Formats: sequence, C-alpha cells, structure tokens
Amino acid sequence: PSSASGLQRLQIDIAERGARLLRPGGRMVYSTCSIDVVENEAVVAELMVKCPWLRLADIDAEQFPGLDLQHGFTDWSGPDWTELGRPELDRPGQLGFALEGYEVDLREELNKCRRLPIGGSDDTGGFFVALFNHTGEGEIADALRYDRTMKMTTRNTPPDNEHIPIPLGNDLKASILARWPLEESDFSWWARGKRIYVGTPLMKDWLHDPQRYGGKGRMWPGKSWHPLQVLHAGVPILEGRSGGLRPKSAAMPILRRAVEATAISLSEEQFCHWLEGPGPRQVDLDVGEQTGSVMITAEGRGGKIVVPAWLGELLTPMVDANERLILELQYIRDT
Repeated sequence: PSSASGLQRLQIDIAERGARLLRPGGRMVYSTCSIDVVENEAVVAELMVKCPWLRLADIDAEQFPGLDLQHGFTDWSGPDWTELGRPELDRPGQLGFALEGYEVDLREELNKCRRLPIGGSDDTGGFFVALFNHTGEGEIADALRYDRTMKMTTRNTPPDNEHIPIPLGNDLKASILARWPLEESDFSWWARGKRIYVGTPLMKDWLHDPQRYGGKGRMWPGKSWHPLQVLHAGVPILEGRSGGLRPKSAAMPILRRAVEATAISLSEEQFCHWLEGPGPRQVDLDVGEQTGSVMITAEGRGGKIVVPAWLGELLTPMVDANERLILELQYIRDT
C-alpha cells in the first residue's frame, strides 16, 4: 500500500500542475485505466481541495451510447495506517484516505465522475474519467487573466537546437513529397537530428505556432515550443543515412497506402527467397536505374506485407533480426 501511496502522490502532483496551467473557463480531463479509488476519486477529492477554482462537470452518459458509464464512488474507507506502522500517512491526500477526512463535503461533486467497470457489457479492463471546469475564481485565476488593453511586450525565446523538433524546411519537405506520395496538409512536419517526423496539424496550429501569455504583460512569441519542453513530435518516418533518407518501420501505417503504387512487387517465391538469403540483384528487377530506399510488397500465405528495403547492387531488407524472424515465421516456416 505504501508504494501505491507514492504513485497517488505523483498523480495528484501531475493533475495539480495541469490545473494551475488551466485558463479561466477552460476544461481539463483526468482519466486512468484503473478502477482503484485510490487512483481515481481520492485523487479528484484532493485536487478539488487544493484547487478550489475547479468544479466537476456532469458527464452525460447518453452522449456515449453503448458505454456502461457508472457514477463515481462517493464513499470509501482507507487503511489503518497506525496499525500498519505508518502513522505519518494518516492524513488527507494519502492512499485511500477516507472521504470523511476532508472538511468539505465532496460527495455531490464526486458523483459526477464516471467509471467503466471491468468485464461489463463493454468488456473493458476498467476506466475512470473526471471532467473539470475552471470557474474563474481564486488568486490563480486572477493571475491568469490579463487586461487586453494592457501594452504587451514580447519575451525572447531560446534558440532552437538539434535536440528538439523544429519545423521541416520547405525544400526538404518538397523532395520528400516528390518521392513519397503523401498529402502535405494531412500532417505537421518536423525534423530532429537526422530524423523526419510527422504529427497531426493540431500539433503545429495549437502547440507550436500560437503566442502564449507569459504573465505580467509579457507574451512568448509564436513559432516556438517554449516554454513547453518538447523532445518528440509525432512519428518518425524517415532517417538520414548514407545515400539518402530511409523509411522507418514505425512509419509503415502512415506510408503503406501512399507508397504501394510505387513499391517493388515480389512474388511469394521471390519474397521467401529474399528473406532466407541474398536478395535479387538490381539488374534483375524491372526498376530501371532506381536505387536507394524502396518499399517491397508481396502476397503470401501470411497476407499482404509491406517491408522497407535498400536497393543497391542487391535488394536488402531494412529490418532487424527480430523483425526478420517474425516475417520468416509468417511466410516461410511451419509453426
């Protein structure tokens, strides 16, 4: 139980940090894949005491037909920490502390939380969700507000570096789109080191580009992640190697449909031989002078497969030993 108490404290800290970044009128969702009251209602109760400007919104179950949404728990009892030899944990905010430990009656609010039970009609593993509204009350709310008639000044942001994702340059993006038939507007495009990433357009439109209020009449300029600390943005699809950009295996769900029309197609016999030994030579394939990173498609007993490859003098699979073993089990070996 004491180790779970530490986890609960982390959950409270994360949720409280989010609540303090929330603007008046904003909304915040707290959700877990757990049915444990310690990680759910107990966290919500502590958060509402720490952040009195928060109110729980009543989630209308009728908006989610087919989901067996149940109300949150409004009562529970905690362990006897004194008997367990940990009297220092016998206070609100600790593991499973009884609801009676709070001075404010939170039952009506906690009833607005929603639960999906384990093994119910939805056959889920159990989920919990609470939707908070920022009521615009309290010192934190006053600090977040700013007078729009106030003369604003712009703060300087740290320069970009190779350790954070930056918007992909137009020239490189154009060369990628010429090689890989993707829709530019479907993604936001990023570069970090030698890797190219794609994410949702919202990552750029909502997180990266807008200005942010920095307090005391100062604004963080847009076109930067700062003050957010972002290390990864989206899914890596290509990586710079000798000879050009090579596709990443994580990108297959994104690249598959876009590249099947331009991929090199192998018969089942060719594909199996390719996995077991040296691949076909470039001159034996109907690809003209094409070299570099390519995609291979094949139909076999394992179904249709798309695999990244490198076409030099030979056609070489760009998969690691474990991925190759999985392909062999699917297409060659009897198991």
